[in-house]
Amino acid sequence: MLIRSYLLFLLVISLPQTALADSLRCGTKLVVEGESKFEVINKCGKPAHEEDAGYIKIHDAYVKVIKLYYDLGDGHMLQILEFRNDKLVSIVSGARN
Repeated sequence: MLIRSYLLFLLVISLPQTALADSLRCGTKLVVEGESKFEVINKCGKPAHEEDAGYIKIHDAYVKVIKLYYDLGDGHMLQILEFRNDKLVSIVSGARN
């Protein structure tokens, strides 16, 4: 029973960290997966770089992939946002500036 309680405790404290890993704060606004490219640019402004990464095949359809790169300044990590068919699907931290 003690092990089960301990595992439940670990699960509960790890949930907020998981939620934050899939988000990006731009000033006072929060960007989360599922938002459109338009919504992200409205919240974060123009990215430092935009990459047309081409198309990938998912099941029987081709999906357009675009990556936006946000440089948040000295001491912050580069943020790479990947969109598929205009929907944000991942936020990854790159190199530190």
